[in-house]
Amino acid sequence: MPVSKHISDLTALALKDRVLTLVEKQTIVKSALAEGISEQEINSFLDNALKERLKSYKKEDLKSCPVCGSQIPLISDNCLFCGNSLTSGNGNGKVIKVSGTAAKIIEEENRITAEEKQNLKTCPDCGAPYPLFSHICGFCGHVLHAPEDSDLYIKNLTSNIDEYIVRLKSAPKPTFFDVLKFRFQILMLLAAALLLVLAFTHSSGAAAGWSIVCLLIAVVALLATKKEDSPVAKADAVYYDALYNQEMFSRTIDTLYGENPEARQSLKEYEDIINVIRQNKDSNRKKITVTFLTLIIAGLIPVFVRPNPVKSYQENQNKYSEIYQLSEERKTVRANAENPVSETLSQYLKCESPATVSIDVENDNNDLNDFKLLGSDCKFRLRISGIRLVSTGKKLPDAKTSKIAVTLFDKNSQTLETGLGLTVLENIDYDKKSDDNLIKVLENGSGSYYAEFVSQNSGNNIRTLKEVMDKIEYFSVTTY
Repeated sequence: MPVSKHISDLTALALKDRVLTLVEKQTIVKSALAEGISEQEINSFLDNALKERLKSYKKEDLKSCPVCGSQIPLISDNCLFCGNSLTSGNGNGKVIKVSGTAAKIIEEENRITAEEKQNLKTCPDCGAPYPLFSHICGFCGHVLHAPEDSDLYIKNLTSNIDEYIVRLKSAPKPTFFDVLKFRFQILMLLAAALLLVLAFTHSSGAAAGWSIVCLLIAVVALLATKKEDSPVAKADAVYYDALYNQEMFSRTIDTLYGENPEARQSLKEYEDIINVIRQNKDSNRKKITVTFLTLIIAGLIPVFVRPNPVKSYQENQNKYSEIYQLSEERKTVRANAENPVSETLSQYLKCESPATVSIDVENDNNDLNDFKLLGSDCKFRLRISGIRLVSTGKKLPDAKTSKIAVTLFDKNSQTLETGLGLTVLENIDYDKKSDDNLIKVLENGSGSYYAEFVSQNSGNNIRTLKEVMDKIEYFSVTTY
């Protein structure tokens, strides 16, 4: 059903001030329903009418007349200087003639809306409306008037700011070392991680051990430290509280007191102290960052600049080529045909294989199996290995007290002096817990044992040992 002219005029009257109040809408809907218009139709009509009316610019947004540029009162529909209309859209320039109870209700609503607009505070400089709680124009900063008892309010405000200034001055001011101590757990965790990296890249047991120590220290420190006891945490709490209050004080002054010198001076002093605290925090943050980065770089440098082991070995091999050559030489020797095993042991053991003679290079750890680059300060030992001793089937009751050695002979079956303290080489049992070690073979009267012997002392001259090695032809297993 089409909307009647009466309903259309009531709507235009209601929207004359660009405001459709709840009372106005209820009045129009009631009149439309009385004429037989459905509720859906009248609501749709009102929505469209309101959209069309609001397409015009809002004169409340104008600071001056768009035609002549003169400043205009916000409650006027026409410019007082050039007469230009400041409205457009529905109802622009038309006199709306409508009567009846509904029209009176709508006119009363328009009057109330107009009074509310008149009571709205506006800036005399730019014409912008003030916020209802403010005495300061938010657009140009003009102060309309000071609030009542402003002197008292300012004194209370500055006193409040001064109180916070005292709190800031007495608050903890952590030094760099305080911050470093506060981050001690992280420092230890970082150190543990870097040492662990070094342990893997350099095969260092010491680095791995220290990594575990640093990790344990970090865990203990983490469990023992309470966050609320830290001066850093307390200082941070005061600082962020100060930032919040600074924003609150600044907003209060901007809203109520404008450029009041007393309020501004107190606020500036407060902000200066906050800036000093901020600079101290930034400085400590930069120092702690530099410390952690330095630690990381220092820990990673050995990973990337460590010497190439292959290149180091090749260079060392070229420098000490003679030592490398002599240490790699091997010689096969046989057991003495007449006396391969001494009389004391011959009834329990027999020798079934030849042996290999070589020269060992001794390292700093006195571990003959650990690799070490050769040097001028190396020590050397004589070694004979691969001697297979087989049980004769007879058990030796006191096998645990038995110690075997090997005696070396030249081609004339004469005992050779090794030049290393003894004429015999001592036996080395690498795995005394296994079933094929010497003692178990003797005790059980079964099995075999591969014996390996090395000189008791070491020498400095590999050439001398090479001369001894060249003279060896036979060996004999004995006891000592």
